[in-house]
Amino acid sequence: MGGPFHPLRFRRHWTAARRIVQLSVLLLFLAPLAGPRLFQGTLVSSTVFGVSLSDPLAALQIAAGVRGLGPRLAASAGLVLATYLILGRAYCGWVCPVNIILELIDGLRRRLGWTDRLKLPPGTKYVVLGAVLVLSFAVGLPVFEMVSPPSILLRNLLFGAGPELALVVAVVLYELLAARRGWCRTLCPLGGFYSGLGRMSPVGLQVERSCTGCKLCQRECPMGEWILRKPVEDLGGPVRSGECTLCGECIQVCPRRSIGVRWLGTQRWRSRGVSRRPGALPVKEV
Repeated sequence: MGGPFHPLRFRRHWTAARRIVQLSVLLLFLAPLAGPRLFQGTLVSSTVFGVSLSDPLAALQIAAGVRGLGPRLAASAGLVLATYLILGRAYCGWVCPVNIILELIDGLRRRLGWTDRLKLPPGTKYVVLGAVLVLSFAVGLPVFEMVSPPSILLRNLLFGAGPELALVVAVVLYELLAARRGWCRTLCPLGGFYSGLGRMSPVGLQVERSCTGCKLCQRECPMGEWILRKPVEDLGGPVRSGECTLCGECIQVCPRRSIGVRWLGTQRWRSRGVSRRPGALPVKEV
């Protein structure tokens, strides 16, 4: 079935697919501006073609606040939860509207040659996540949904700019002036929630044995070089970190096309196109 795997074509398709999904999701949420009623709602709770979907972290905050969870909300949040139990933290790389802006800011920082001025440990977002749940329990409201940058961004795109947009601007300035992907890596509680799910995901990346350990993928990874450290040091192996957003940036830059996608521990897409051009580095066997 089909032709031989073409690594360069796969890399281009991966990036193109991600951009299409990002823009499609954004347009879907903005569809009410054009009048269609096939979609209604926000990132917190939506109805798509009659199917109710809810953010599982928002549902968890509501459950903490009211000490319970209704069956309809549980079912709608369960559908989304099941999706990201499979795909891990793909929400951050493929769906989140704020991520689209932060990717542009990331490119600007690189052109300017700016380096990080503030580095917080990645585990900080889990502290923030815990604080959100405790506060939701204490005040009886979904605390993060009131200040969530993705929700604020979509509300302001739909209904016009308001003072709450300052929070999104603050995230952008933090990204620009303080730390590369600082919000996503270290502060976003939603990212912390989905990275927790990512630890159980059957879908992930795999570094092949054709890897030469050049570390270009580590330097490119927006979530942190340590995510790919072990499989690169071992010259092959699965990327097991729940922090991976499946953005595919490492796939894009790998000169040996040594990074593929695995499913349940088995590579589904693999690069067999190791360069044989003059001067190519030899493949190291381990």
